[in-house]
Amino acid sequence: MYQKTYKGWERFRMWMKLMYPARCLHQFPPHFIMRDVVIEQVDRALRSGNRCMLLLFDVKQHAEMKALYPVHVMQQIEDTIERVFQLVVPEWFAPEHVLAMQKYYDDDYVVILRHAGQDDSRLAERLTHVQQKLEAEIAARTSSFFDFPIAFHTAFSWIRQGEDAFEAVHHALQDARSIAKRHLPANIGHLRAALRQVLEEEQIRVLAQPIVSLDTGHITGWEVLTRGPENTPFAMPDQLFHYAYQTDLLVHLELLVVKKAFMVIRQQNTTRPVFLNVTVPSLKNPYFFQSLTKLLTQFPEIDPQQIVFEITERHPIDDLAAFSRSLGILRKAGFKLAVDDTGAGYASLHVISELLPDVIKIDRSIIHDIDRHEVKDAVLDAIMMVARKIGSHVVAEGIETEEEAKVLLSKKVDCAQGFFFSLPLEPFPEIKDNWVAKQKDGFAFGI
Repeated sequence: MYQKTYKGWERFRMWMKLMYPARCLHQFPPHFIMRDVVIEQVDRALRSGNRCMLLLFDVKQHAEMKALYPVHVMQQIEDTIERVFQLVVPEWFAPEHVLAMQKYYDDDYVVILRHAGQDDSRLAERLTHVQQKLEAEIAARTSSFFDFPIAFHTAFSWIRQGEDAFEAVHHALQDARSIAKRHLPANIGHLRAALRQVLEEEQIRVLAQPIVSLDTGHITGWEVLTRGPENTPFAMPDQLFHYAYQTDLLVHLELLVVKKAFMVIRQQNTTRPVFLNVTVPSLKNPYFFQSLTKLLTQFPEIDPQQIVFEITERHPIDDLAAFSRSLGILRKAGFKLAVDDTGAGYASLHVISELLPDVIKIDRSIIHDIDRHEVKDAVLDAIMMVARKIGSHVVAEGIETEEEAKVLLSKKVDCAQGFFFSLPLEPFPEIKDNWVAKQKDGFAFGI
C-alpha cells in the first residue's frame, strides 16, 4: 500500500513540476513529453540576443559499467553525478550564466551557458578544471560502493543563432559529442557559421576543365570544379567539401554549385555536356531533387540532358538498390549519370554493373604512370571491357604526361581529361592545340 501511495505521490509531483516556470527547473529537469524546459531556456536566451554554448561531459566506458553493475547501483551513481554537477558547476560559472543542466542519452551530461564573454581558449581551460573537480568529487562520494573510476570526455560547442532552438541544441550536442570523441575539430561551431555565411552570400566560384575526345581531339564537354573564398579554410575544394559534410551543409553546397553552373551555362550559351560532382548523401536526400526542380524552373534554358551528374566516391553506398531508385528519379527527369573515381575508393565493377552509368570516369590512381605499370594497364582493360558491355562511355581523368595520353589513345579510350590537355580555367575554356589530331597525322605519315 505504501509503495502504491509513494508512486502516486511521485507522479503527482511530476505533474506539478510540469507547471513550474523553466527557471525553476533548469537543473536536470524531468524529460516531459509536453514541454522541454532546456529548450525553453535556450529559446528565451537566444531571442534576447544572447550567445549560448553547450558544455558536454560524456561518461567514458559507460557501457562497460552498465554491464558490470546492477541497475540499482547504476541509478545511485547517476544520482550522485547529478548532485555533484549541481555543487561544482556554480563554483566555476556564475548562476546567472547557467541556463540549464541536463542528462541526454545514458551517458551525456550537458551544461548550457549564456555566454560570459570568455574566449575559446580560456573556456577550454576552465572546462578542464571543472572536469577534474567533478571526477574527484564523484570518486570521493562513490568509493565506498563503486570501484570503477568515473571519467569524462569533454567538449564545448556554440549553439547556433538564427535557428530553431530545438535544432540548435541538437546540432550543438552532436558537434560536442563528435569533438569529445575526436571526430571533429574543436572550432567546428565557428567553421559552420563561416561556411553558412559563404553559402548564403554565394561566395564560391566555379572553374571548368575540358574533356577531350581521343577520337577527334575536340572538346566534348567540361567538368565544373569548385573553389571557395581565398584566404579561408574553404579555399581548396577538398577542405570545402570536407567541412560542408561535417557541418551538415553538404547538400546546400552542392546545390549552390549546380546553381553557379547553370548561371555560367546561360551566360556562355554553351550546349555541350557539363559534368557536375554530387555525393551519395546528397543524392539520397529528397531535398536535393526538390531544389533541383526549382532551379530548372529558374533556369528554363537549361536542358537536363546536357547535365551529367558525377557520383563522387567520398562516401559509400549503403543500400545499392535504394540508391539506384533515387538515381532513377534523376534519369526520368532527363539527367545523365557518371560514376567517378572508378578504380579507387568505393567504386567497383559491381557498383557500375548495378547503376549502369552513362559515363565511367577512371580515377587518376589508375592513370598515373600507366605507361610503366602492367597491372594498371590490365585494370584499364577490365574497365573498358565492362564499359563496352553496358554501353557506357569512358573518360580517363588526371592525365599529366604525354606518355599516359599515348597509352589511352592506343587503347581507344573515349575521352580524356587532365593537366596535360588543360588546367581548370574560367568557364568554358577552349583548347587551341589539337594534340590528338597531331598524333593521328603522325601515324598517317609513319612518324
